[in-house]
Amino acid sequence: MELEERLLLIRYAQKVKRGKIVEIGSFLGSNTINLAKNASDSVVFAIDNWSRHQVTNCKDNFEKNISGFKNVVVLDGKFDKTYEKFNEKIDMLIIDGEHDSYEVIQRDLRLFDNLKRGGIVIIH
Repeated sequence: MELEERLLLIRYAQKVKRGKIVEIGSFLGSNTINLAKNASDSVVFAIDNWSRHQVTNCKDNFEKNISGFKNVVVLDGKFDKTYEKFNEKIDMLIIDGEHDSYEVIQRDLRLFDNLKRGGIVIIH
């Protein structure tokens, strides 16, 4: 993400109070860190299929990067395998995962049904 986009992400994260944030596509965790810092009284669900990345030790590096944050829940695997974890309403949805097909994007957008009224959606 560019700096301007990161600042916007931070500004929206600060609006979430004691809520749930779902981030689809966490990679090495820089946005996860920004979310966890700026919505520290909320839970950030970081979803990624780290095994698909071509970066050596990608998930290990992600976990090292977020290790100081108690408000991050890591969900490793394909989104359709972790989707059932979201029976409750969420306050903020960040979609920054795979965009390689209509089906993938449609799958991610299923979480709109779980979004609270007035919830925040960011698609990158």
